[in-house]
Amino acid sequence: MNPHTSLGIAQVVFWAPIVPLAICLMYRNWRYRPRMAWWPMVPLSLMRVAGGGCIIAVESRESFNLGLVIATIVLLNVGAIPLIVNELGFVRAILQDNFSDRPMFHRIVKGIQLSFIPAVALLSTGGGLISSSPTLGRTLALVGYVVFAVILCVLVAMKLYFLTLRSTLLPSSRKAGRPISPSQGRIFTGGLAAAPFLIVRNLYGILEYTKKNWATSEWSPVFGSAVTFAFMALLMEYVAICMWLYVGYTIPPDRGARSAGQRDVETK
Repeated sequence: MNPHTSLGIAQVVFWAPIVPLAICLMYRNWRYRPRMAWWPMVPLSLMRVAGGGCIIAVESRESFNLGLVIATIVLLNVGAIPLIVNELGFVRAILQDNFSDRPMFHRIVKGIQLSFIPAVALLSTGGGLISSSPTLGRTLALVGYVVFAVILCVLVAMKLYFLTLRSTLLPSSRKAGRPISPSQGRIFTGGLAAAPFLIVRNLYGILEYTKKNWATSEWSPVFGSAVTFAFMALLMEYVAICMWLYVGYTIPPDRGARSAGQRDVETK
């Protein structure tokens, strides 16, 4: 069994339990906005399970299958998108509960949401073209990751700003509904703590497409170093989603920020 096959098996084993946990959390908190803080964990976990299966299939075949390789690359790359969406969801939760009267923040969030469209298109198209048109595919995917890096920097900057105002934030944003560790029980701290892992994950994506000979690069998730991909990509994603799951399950679904009357009429 080669390292990539072992990694594919480990990916399925570790991510399979995340799927029901993410679905249950989404169902638990679905009534209350912003839903963006919870639902991205479902497609991410499903993509990682499917990606692990694709890696196993690629490594177990005696002949080279271009379609399967492309599917694996796209799943492994596009799976990084829900991470950024989830991080944006945490920012929106803080804004909604504490800064609903500041239009500047909401304009920034709207701009980030609009920038997702070209970034997703670039990353998906680049991953699909990496085998047939290596130069074009590599360039498109690299630009997509750079756009996500800029988005991530903006989100981290906003959370650092929220950190300076932590004494004035609502309890829903500062702490969970029951006494737990402050570093794990705060919405903004949970999102900020996950940021370094997202930065490393995005850095891996950028390094993945900086090499001209992508197929022979150690940064290639399919043909490169399995250890590098495991520690700089999959492990970073796994730690981040575990943090978010913990935060999601240890706060009230409505984050305690609404009156009883408002809870009944909350819709997307």
